Amino acid sequence: MSVLKEANLAFRNKEYDKAASLYGKMVLENNTIKSIVEFNLKLIEYYKKNSYINSTVSIDIIIPVFNALEDVKKCLESVEKNRAAYNVTVIIVNDASDQETSSFLNQYCVAREWCVLIENQKNMMYTRTVNEGLRRSKAEYIVTLNSDTVVTKGWLDGLVRCMKSSSKIGIVGPLSNAASWQNVPVLLDENNQFAVNSLPLDVSADDMAELVSKVSRRRYPRLPFVNGFCLMIARKVVDAIGFLDEESFPTGYGEENDYCIRALDAGFDLAIADDTYVYHAKSKSFGHERRKLYSKNGTETLKKKYTEVRYLDLVEKVKDTRILDQVRDEIITELQKLSMRSDDDRIESNSMREYIENHSRKNKIIPFLLNNQLYSVDIVIPVYNALDDVKKCLMSLCDNREGFQGKNYIINDASDLETSVYLRDFCKERSDFILVEHEVNQGYTKTGTSELLVFLKQKTDFDQMGSILLAFIVKNDGF
Repeated sequence: MSVLKEANLAFRNKEYDKAASLYGKMVLENNTIKSIVEFNLKLIEYYKKNSYINSTVSIDIIIPVFNALEDVKKCLESVEKNRAAYNVTVIIVNDASDQETSSFLNQYCVAREWCVLIENQKNMMYTRTVNEGLRRSKAEYIVTLNSDTVVTKGWLDGLVRCMKSSSKIGIVGPLSNAASWQNVPVLLDENNQFAVNSLPLDVSADDMAELVSKVSRRRYPRLPFVNGFCLMIARKVVDAIGFLDEESFPTGYGEENDYCIRALDAGFDLAIADDTYVYHAKSKSFGHERRKLYSKNGTETLKKKYTEVRYLDLVEKVKDTRILDQVRDEIITELQKLSMRSDDDRIESNSMREYIENHSRKNKIIPFLLNNQLYSVDIVIPVYNALDDVKKCLMSLCDNREGFQGKNYIINDASDLETSVYLRDFCKERSDFILVEHEVNQGYTKTGTSELLVFLKQKTDFDQMGSILLAFIVKNDGF
């Protein structure tokens, strides 16, 4: 492997010190590439300064286990694969599982120095079991994770990124296929109950996580409740309000809502990492009827503890799902593109097509029509500095392009480093944005491949895609 390839690989893997050393070696050996290497070194400086992903960030992942061994194996395999570059300790609390599960957990933890196993001699139920892990935890961030989950590539990055987006945030949760108000792509099933979204055929949890990340605008919506299947809790929250209320909620139904209310009362915000996805298989430790009974009892306890009026008021607030509905719309639109691929590359899934069709009918998603003719539309945005204006323009475009075919071309006309880095990160997360970069300023540029082109100045901000006709729109017959 050449020094350049090795340096670039280290850069991609966020091994910034190694990459900088290799780039420096290249400059000494070949002065002709000095300008390229110096730009990469500036990028490394920028990323190191602004990066939150490093081994100094400590995270304890608490996983309570009661039987359901196959789910446990999948969960642990996914966690082991996706610990990223953090200082992670996995605290497994075995709540008196059967012999097979207990033997597996013992063998698993003995072989891994980053695992801690706590074993209950008798079943202590969910809340006390989680509290045992919380008492053991010392990390900056704690994740309580159900053992019937499959975490995905970048999940910790997403949760930490959301947590660090505001000093007021104390609790964060991801999107999921089955997490009540955090459900994607469909919130409710045909019986008006929270849907359990199955993954489309040939789509893995990692595939869905990548899709969610691509379409996300990182709004990080605030809610009064976050689903307890996967919670990241900042150490400052535990220091302020303590552990879960194991006396009032011993079975583990209602305890996360109680904890959320206590966090709110202590002045913390609760946010959803809308760029992060964790798959939830739903618990097999208890039967359906038993879960319904525990849930009902938990709700009644919450009403008594906080008064029915206050509890129902919080429920009404969480029902205001406008922001998360937009997130769901964007994910479904991306899935729609996936299902419309060529026959050789198509994902065959009746379930995918069914919820796409139902959602499309409900929300009247249509392609761009002009004089009853169907067109694809490319939008071209020349950029030269003025980052704040650029951000507003791109966000308004993202908010109002749903259902339209075509690409968005961002032409970076040799902007400053801050603007260039922002544009690269922005386009990296979004498959429908294409970034073209000029090494030297070339002035106003036009490009595009669709039947219609829209040239959009970087200061433009609009509310509805229909107002696109007020912008400069031309038929693309070549130039």
